[in-house]
Amino acid sequence: MGESTVKVMRTRADKGDGSIKQILTGKHKGKWRARLTFRDQWNRKQEFDRIFLTHRQAKVELKQFIRDVELGKVMGAEGYTLGQWFDWLKANDWPDSIKASTISYRTFRFEKYIRPVLGDAQISMIRPMMVKSFYKELEAGKEKIRPNALRAVKNDLVNMTNKAIAYEIHDGSNPFAVIKLETLALRAGVALTPDHTKRGLLRMYAASKKGILEPWIVCLSAIALYTGMRRGELLALSKEQFDFEQGLITIDRALIVFDKGRQELGLPKKNKVRSAVLAPTLGTWIQMYLEQRGGSSDLLFPSQAGTPLQVHRVRLVWEKAKRIAKFPNKMILHDCRLTHNNWIEKLMPNVSDSTRLAHMGHAASGVNLRYYTRELTPAMDELRKGLEILIRQF
Repeated sequence: MGESTVKVMRTRADKGDGSIKQILTGKHKGKWRARLTFRDQWNRKQEFDRIFLTHRQAKVELKQFIRDVELGKVMGAEGYTLGQWFDWLKANDWPDSIKASTISYRTFRFEKYIRPVLGDAQISMIRPMMVKSFYKELEAGKEKIRPNALRAVKNDLVNMTNKAIAYEIHDGSNPFAVIKLETLALRAGVALTPDHTKRGLLRMYAASKKGILEPWIVCLSAIALYTGMRRGELLALSKEQFDFEQGLITIDRALIVFDKGRQELGLPKKNKVRSAVLAPTLGTWIQMYLEQRGGSSDLLFPSQAGTPLQVHRVRLVWEKAKRIAKFPNKMILHDCRLTHNNWIEKLMPNVSDSTRLAHMGHAASGVNLRYYTRELTPAMDELRKGLEILIRQF
């Protein structure tokens, strides 16, 4: 008599995902059977049929086998092309270790710059001279590629080929790592003094009262300068993140930007949730802004549709606000974070490096922080007092 089975998840064989069922009778009763019918790279029908002690083990092994099958199809009888390898990595490898926004940007660069030229080339046949010509062609194209984008393209190609070597499906050297690109000159950051900052914010505020500048950019600039938050964290801010009584901001979300301007809320950089210090005077400014703004949106800086502001709009309004504030022309919004970090390092000797790093988000706990009560530690209180002095002194 054959073994009776009961399905524990929807049969997905026709989708190429296989199926997992629990065995109810016989010597393997209680164990789990994973099955998959597939066609190999020569289009021959094959079957995977194995028994495992646990459902989790069956699921993991089936998933790995499917990846191996797909990898075999990519290789084929004559090797694999760069385009096929990219598609395989995107579907089977990167989702396990890379953020969706990073995959999105890689896809954008591959489809725009790489696939049209090298997509059909077999990796084993790509040589350094071909790579050098490819880079030169990008630089001389109708849409001249920016140096940063060219470097990102190279990094993508190096990463893809290293993956091929790691999976032992390419035993040659990495031709994309051999060619060196011109070293980029680092942008000189801009750090303001507390006095320059205060006078600039007052100019912004006066302009907003005259209707020349939108009030939200004044509040956003003040928070950026006096907390050192990242742009994505600023644009995701909501009322519930503020504890005005303790003087803390729970930074547990950020606006993530994908290619072609798509945006969505996610976790902060590297999934690090933290508590940042909020000076009392800044807290009062934020509460005043919320009272004057009105509306029912929980977001601090909502668009007319009630969603977070678009990054490109923030960039345009910041340029205008910067001119009104008489901040340096080369200053970008991220320089507010640099400015804040410099104040703590240079003007607050009593604040330890560990406190500064935790406040800035360079050394924070994982996502579990959001589930526990946060208290203002003595070290954080020292930082809070120092920031308050800076705001009031100048």
